[in-house]
Amino acid sequence: MQVKSTLQDSFSLQFFELLESYHLAHKQKLSNKMYYLIDHISEDYPPGYDYYFVENNAEHLNGIGNARKFIDDGTADLMLGSFLHPKHELYNRTVSLPRDYINCNLWYTHPYYFTSSLFVDKHRDKNITFINGENRSIRNYLMETVEPYCDHILSNDKNVIETKCNSFESYQDKKFAEYCNSLYSENLMPSDKKSHISHEWFSFGNHKGEARLGYIPIDEYMISRCIVYPETTFYNYELYTTEKTWKCIKAKTHWIMFAGAGSYEIMKNLGFTSIVELCPSDINDFDTELDHVKRIEKIAKCCEWIQNEPWILTCPAANNILKKNYENFHEPAIIVKQAVKTFGKYL
Repeated sequence: MQVKSTLQDSFSLQFFELLESYHLAHKQKLSNKMYYLIDHISEDYPPGYDYYFVENNAEHLNGIGNARKFIDDGTADLMLGSFLHPKHELYNRTVSLPRDYINCNLWYTHPYYFTSSLFVDKHRDKNITFINGENRSIRNYLMETVEPYCDHILSNDKNVIETKCNSFESYQDKKFAEYCNSLYSENLMPSDKKSHISHEWFSFGNHKGEARLGYIPIDEYMISRCIVYPETTFYNYELYTTEKTWKCIKAKTHWIMFAGAGSYEIMKNLGFTSIVELCPSDINDFDTELDHVKRIEKIAKCCEWIQNEPWILTCPAANNILKKNYENFHEPAIIVKQAVKTFGKYL
């Protein structure tokens, strides 16, 4: 197996290291195929390889640039950090390498990293806490809808940022983004005026380094029984799982996320279940709903029901969900196997 990449330090190269390790562990031989990873902004690629993949350093579909043309003309398939649902048009052409899961699994479990010591049992005095990220218009709409049913709202960004869709958007995605942008049009800030990733510099003695503060678990994850939050992407049939989800699971806290249709099914197939499974069937069936407004309405109803029936958060079935999620988080082979299995047709 030979692998070349436009970017020699691409995170996606790790997938082939995992692939080789997996086959060695199972005493299986790899083929002599040649693979080339095309950086997402590339305009060209060298000839002579068996398979080509457009890769964007294990980000989501929103991070595909000029190389989109190679996907459209069938020259290359995709290597992403997102999971795609079987109903997504690119599902059969995508290999998923969840970068944030790999990072969080290391940072939250390995004693070498100080973040692994921050997950401690504390008295949980709140049932539901909403934690926002960059306050894009769709997230502000979600926050306003679920706020009546939350004990605590954590949203440091008071400005409302314009929501922009990617080039793979569905009709429902675009319609929802335009609707939310119109709701806050008077004070809407352009999305290109604000960084999507917050970096800070830390110093420990003579050692300095850049880190993302968002990966550090704050107390809300340990003192709340359930966290409601928007995941990074909201597009139907695409799920980009980030530290927002993995912090909940590592902290043994229930989670309710807003993401695209099919996201909960994707998580369940990976071995992770939400507390909404225990809500009444007439309100917890939102994962199949393509209309984002209707899906948020049902998420809010689930939050309302949980607040009225708080026992559900600590019942045996709920505790079993927490236990299974926690155990599966510490078994990275579950996700690696899925990626390796998907890649089988390229061997």
